[in-house]
Amino acid sequence: MSTLAPRIKLIYTDSDMNRKTRRILFIGLTTLFLIITPSLIFYSQGWRIDFQTRSFTRTGGLYIKAVPNSAEVYIEGKLTTTTNFLFGTTLLENLLPDIYHISVQKQGYITWEKILQTAQHEVTEAKNIILFPDSVSFKSIVGQIRTLWPSPNEKEVLLQRTMPNTRWELMRLNLSNNEQVQLLKQTHQNQELQSVQWGKKGERVILRLGIGETIEHRIISFEGSESSACHEIECTLSYLENITNILFNPTHPTRIIATKQAGTSLTLLEADYETEEIVTFFTNNAVAFGIRNSDLIWLDGKGILWKQNLSSDALAEQINEVGFPIRQEVEYKLHLLSNEIFLQEYNTLFVLKEQREFQNITGEVSELRLSPDNKKLGILTNTEILLYFLQEENDQPKHNKGDLIFLTRFSDPVSSLQWIGSSHVVFSLANKTTVAEIDNRGSVNTTILGEFNNPQLFVQQARSILYVLSKGTLSASERLVR
Repeated sequence: MSTLAPRIKLIYTDSDMNRKTRRILFIGLTTLFLIITPSLIFYSQGWRIDFQTRSFTRTGGLYIKAVPNSAEVYIEGKLTTTTNFLFGTTLLENLLPDIYHISVQKQGYITWEKILQTAQHEVTEAKNIILFPDSVSFKSIVGQIRTLWPSPNEKEVLLQRTMPNTRWELMRLNLSNNEQVQLLKQTHQNQELQSVQWGKKGERVILRLGIGETIEHRIISFEGSESSACHEIECTLSYLENITNILFNPTHPTRIIATKQAGTSLTLLEADYETEEIVTFFTNNAVAFGIRNSDLIWLDGKGILWKQNLSSDALAEQINEVGFPIRQEVEYKLHLLSNEIFLQEYNTLFVLKEQREFQNITGEVSELRLSPDNKKLGILTNTEILLYFLQEENDQPKHNKGDLIFLTRFSDPVSSLQWIGSSHVVFSLANKTTVAEIDNRGSVNTTILGEFNNPQLFVQQARSILYVLSKGTLSASERLVR
């Protein structure tokens, strides 16, 4: 019995120690679980410690989409990631709310840089980044060109070319194969080609020719036109005298809408150039007119807008409630863009607001250019580029419908405004053909594509090719967006 007592006491002591150890381990692990689990949950939800502010804060993200794909993304000068090789996108997560210097780079391309701010539990987006080649090549197509008129479908252009005898000819250039066809040539010593008006689908054109004070209009229909009229030989509108402005009626293959000078007033009428007869008189008090889809819209001498559906016999409807003050001897133009109605009084631009009254947007307007997505209007003044938003813009930076933003200003005059896609504009600045993004957060990225003297620019959107007419030579760039 005496030999067993110490052993029994030893067993009792070990069991007591194990129970205490397990209790300590259980309490420790439970405490650790209660500490770590909330931390993991908070971490997964984007909470971090901001050592600068010495506080807990939720993180944000940065979404990048760039062309071309597989571009390097740097944050504060450090390579952070590369955009996807398929879609050109990347998402950077867990960024503390702060202001970051972001750059997107790829060898052979101009670097894109922007100062962007991230916010708690939000993703900052830069989705319209285009890296342009650091050296753009241009190829000459044809020479001795005076001016050009691109078709609405961007498949061809009309060129006024100087012939060896110094007279001019009108050529039709197919942009897919650069084939040229002569449409018309100068027949009189002082004959001038004043303007070209394309049909909506690019299937026909109206030519305005002048010899001194005598004005003549001709119509040419191309292959694919709905009518055979004016196809082989151009039609003249000699039966319509004193025509000032003229547009095709989009609802009829052989009809035009025109204003005819009658004393001190303008008569707005519809005529058929195949039968050579006047079909309809709309008003004898027109100031300006335009066509949107099947609606003819005109401004009368009292500053009232009227709308007439060309596909129906319904009466014209009054649009605005407050008449615009019309001034004598001042040129007026209507611009029907997207769902908005703009009125240009000389070089001042107005827009018709919801209260049916015209509101001044800006003065010194030299050019207007609608974006390919029909959501934005580029406005060019002498040295500034402005943007007017025709629809709400949900991509960052967000803009409301009707917003007018200042994009950039230069010390030299700007001309020949065009779009590259719907996120960049291209223009001529001091003989430098320059492209600029429309993202106005911080500094606007600009890139010089080439130097051309007093150029006329045109962008073929489908192929991202820039055409430049300078010093009589028409040139085409390589593909700009790859």
